[in-house]
Amino acid sequence: MKLLIGGGMKKVLLIMFALLLIPFLAYGQKLVEVTPSQDVLTLSTGESTYVEIIIKNNQPFTDTFSFSVFPSTSSGVSVTPEKNVITIERNSEQTVRVYFSAQIDAPENLLKFSVLVKSLTTDASSGCDIIVFTKRKTPIYISNISVNKYTFEPEEKLTIEISLTNIYPKTSYTYELQMFIKYGNNIVQEFDEHILIRPLETVKIKNEYKFGKYERPGQYNIIIYLKDENGNIVSSREISVTLLPVVKIPSNYTEKTTSIGFLSFTTTIVIKNDGNTVAPPFYLSEELPVIAKGMFSASIPPVKEEVRGSTIVYSWYIPYLAPGEAIVIKYQVSFLGLWLTLIIIGALTYFSYRYTFTATVVKICKYKGAIKKDKEIFVAVEVKNKTVRELNDVILTDRLPAVVQVVEKFDTLQPKIRKSKGGTELVWNLGKLKPREERVVTYRIKPVMDIAGSLRLPAASLSYTGKKGLETVFSKSVLLQPK
Repeated sequence: MKLLIGGGMKKVLLIMFALLLIPFLAYGQKLVEVTPSQDVLTLSTGESTYVEIIIKNNQPFTDTFSFSVFPSTSSGVSVTPEKNVITIERNSEQTVRVYFSAQIDAPENLLKFSVLVKSLTTDASSGCDIIVFTKRKTPIYISNISVNKYTFEPEEKLTIEISLTNIYPKTSYTYELQMFIKYGNNIVQEFDEHILIRPLETVKIKNEYKFGKYERPGQYNIIIYLKDENGNIVSSREISVTLLPVVKIPSNYTEKTTSIGFLSFTTTIVIKNDGNTVAPPFYLSEELPVIAKGMFSASIPPVKEEVRGSTIVYSWYIPYLAPGEAIVIKYQVSFLGLWLTLIIIGALTYFSYRYTFTATVVKICKYKGAIKKDKEIFVAVEVKNKTVRELNDVILTDRLPAVVQVVEKFDTLQPKIRKSKGGTELVWNLGKLKPREERVVTYRIKPVMDIAGSLRLPAASLSYTGKKGLETVFSKSVLLQPK
């Protein structure tokens, strides 16, 4: 009697054989070796570095490992591994970088981080410890810089607030604070003062600058230096603001209307010079939610678009307007693409969930030659719990036509057999299935007569108690054709 085993069963046997070898291999050497390029490092505040971790797989087969570092953050030091999952061939090694970054205000400390490498298929694991000494460059630093806004018009006031922090608990320091406002390479304004910063204190300094009526438009850079008593720069920050070239046309010169539909909304802006002199050119800006970026179209393309947080700003350049001359700008935000995207994402999410996060049952049957009386046919039924929850009251049922009978000799769990005139029913009570658990049952059948054509075996069914109560899934039927 010849037993036909499918590719899935062969794979199971190979894995079982490899698992049997593991205790013998582990007796002589570690299954996984983890070696750092250095186990002690010094990290200055505000800087980053990395350590290379060499992982060697001494197992007699290719394996996949999880890679983690604990803790991920500690006392102002953050850790980021280059990879979280790595596959290594047998008797081979790979290198993974672990990046360490210290915040500018991190305290001096001695920290320990533990690296753990663990097989996803066996109990093999290993690890190592890395000691990190954080060293401060200076106790005083620029902890924050802010401005009252980022875009200005002529004659508006710019306010800069600078925060200086002393993290030392006992010593006061007097440092020099320099601030430059520059337009290109030209210094527009300069501030210079000496600041006393007491222990564990944060000092806030405000400086103001008013843009002139005829100040040149463009980007203005604010550069800040903090210097120690020897004139060395210990901390620096930079931020930029923009001065717009605008002309203030009275609000009644501008007409703006918006119409909203199901698939889009349209805004029309009319700018008219009702004066008796030529209006100089300026920029018109419109703010929209940043989600509108891919759905925006305009009758006159904007010359500039800028993302500011959750909004996007479109700017149009308005040229010289003669008296009585008007310009019309119409823009539209279409929701059609958004609706289509949501529908596609919803459909993909639904079908992905149905395929990935449900229980499945697969019926496999391989047979060669003519379908003869009393010639055994091997059948396997594979059950997988692909959900993230435990399934209860799991019942597997398989039905056979009356032209075949069950050989009551089972290699796996024996089912309950129910015979009737219409055929035979096999029922396995599998109890519970844990998340991602797989079960395989096998049995043999043989025809009660020679079958000249093909033979179709009905689908198997799997019923269980799930999140929605009693649920049932089915396999595909299996068609046997003489070869």
